Amino acid sequence: MSSDKNKNTKYSDEEEIRSTRQIAMSIFGINFDEISYSGSQDNLVGIKSKDILFSKRLDSRTYFIQDKRYGYNHELGFSNEEKIHLDKCHSILEKLNISLSEIRKEKVVKEKAQEAELDKKTNTIKEYEIREGKCLAKIYRQKEGYPVWSSNLLLSLTKEKSIGFMQLHWPEIPSYAINEIHRLDYKIKRGAVLPDEKNSEIDNVEAGIVHSPAMGFFMDIYPAIRVIFKPTGQTIGKKKVLYLDRNGKKIPTPRQIETITYDNFQTRSKTK
Repeated sequence: MSSDKNKNTKYSDEEEIRSTRQIAMSIFGINFDEISYSGSQDNLVGIKSKDILFSKRLDSRTYFIQDKRYGYNHELGFSNEEKIHLDKCHSILEKLNISLSEIRKEKVVKEKAQEAELDKKTNTIKEYEIREGKCLAKIYRQKEGYPVWSSNLLLSLTKEKSIGFMQLHWPEIPSYAINEIHRLDYKIKRGAVLPDEKNSEIDNVEAGIVHSPAMGFFMDIYPAIRVIFKPTGQTIGKKKVLYLDRNGKKIPTPRQIETITYDNFQTRSKTK
């Protein structure tokens, strides 16, 4: 009996790392060179090679990638082609069996870069031509037509079209939460009683999902009515936002507790 148990390696540390490496390769196209660290820390499991760090959360469909060779004056540079970034995002979602119908909005933010040189003799600055810089694709999420405000996919590519930076935070939404979104929307359309705010008026009301951020120890998921207020009269300031439950009470803030950093993972991970 004990011999049979030892043969079952499905839940071993080695199998977890093997599975994590397979995900990195098959879904995200990562080819690791010599691996320097691998293991788990808190709610992350990951693999680090000389240049690449790949990690994923244990409690959520959440993945992180950093390639040291990506960026200005780095070996792999960067791509500034917008379409390629969006195509890559779509490909990743499909490989994770996430329907593209869950995309609520997508855009690519492109940097502008310019170099300048100081002439010490004349104390003047010579500016060079402005050129296009790095791209960052941003994908926002919806579920059955309702926004999931906390989910996103952030992606930047190298000049070789490999992933230079990525954060994919796309937790699975339980059926009870989806059902509750429909209930909240039903209430809104039939005149739900909403709170008043001094010197403000309601600007927008909609039902959706809010959940814990990508970096953290917990995964709280709340259906909510989001109410955005705008200042009235001469008042100037940031718009106030409330997240309410079906009874008009403020929902708890999704927990985060502590930020997990890549340096923390690297320092405390297992050496292979």
